[in-house]
Amino acid sequence: MRRRWLAIAAVVAAAAGCTTQEARQRSADATDAGSVPVASPVASTAAHTTVPAAPADPLGNTLTPGHGAPIAVEGGPLPRAVIDGVSRQGGELVDSSVWDARFETYGLPHVVGDGVLLVEATVDATRVTNGWRRADQLQWLFLDTSHNGIGSLLDQAAIAAGLSGWAVAETAEVVERAECTKRTYTAPSGLASPVWTLQRCAFPTFAGMYSLGVGRDGVFAGADAPIVEPTAGQVAGALGGTVDEVHVAFGHPEATGSATTLRISVQVSFNADVDAAVAALGGGPLVDWQQFPGDATVMLSGTGGASWVVSDGSARFSVEGRLHP
Repeated sequence: MRRRWLAIAAVVAAAAGCTTQEARQRSADATDAGSVPVASPVASTAAHTTVPAAPADPLGNTLTPGHGAPIAVEGGPLPRAVIDGVSRQGGELVDSSVWDARFETYGLPHVVGDGVLLVEATVDATRVTNGWRRADQLQWLFLDTSHNGIGSLLDQAAIAAGLSGWAVAETAEVVERAECTKRTYTAPSGLASPVWTLQRCAFPTFAGMYSLGVGRDGVFAGADAPIVEPTAGQVAGALGGTVDEVHVAFGHPEATGSATTLRISVQVSFNADVDAAVAALGGGPLVDWQQFPGDATVMLSGTGGASWVVSDGSARFSVEGRLHP
């Protein structure tokens, strides 16, 4: 998780470096950005923990439909150098609505304002008894002139997440010239609640520019499977099985030269052999998908590189691409 939280710091630092280089030597090859390494911290402060006496806010332990409370900022469009730098390296900066149109992250606050762009997002979910274990994360990049002080944005994010009265541990570190502060919130002992993580980074090279991330990790009784792929429920229904795992990751390409920013996988478990399962799917929800038999598996291939691989008792969906349509 730490890699994804801090990846944007390296991306923006690389963009700043490219901008300085181009200002000194316009003939440099601006397209040869190379990989974006995940930075190791070069300085850090000791963590401190405060446990407020107030009762925990029960809203932090729910999966309520909707986008969560807004975190309003005022700033304007991001520097062109940052957007160009991310684009040169194959990344995407998109409006939150592009993510929200395809995936749900119930109850997570959203940063809203002119020029706010989503840069990282994940959904990791595994079925447990009577519910789901979920880790959800959203992270934005934006300009802001409406907050002062290192903790102001984090304070507003905590209020938006409903974390009044929760214990908080705070750490700070410098990552590739970005000044980052992370807070981890846990409920008072005896309450079964998720852990929330809020992280804010400032970028001295670009005055007034910040990233803000909100994350939540916990077990949610009675929750439904996250909907990230339309055929998942249909496949589970046709096989009389269950959706057991769901994973979505949106962010900067992990490999040099790659343009892949979005990865989705879903696993369905069922009680049938491969031939029976493929027959049910090929005559049902995946009727138009091509079939490619393998060693004890059959791959059903759809459009856009999407595929279901069926093995004995398991069907796994996967697709890689980009978030923006």
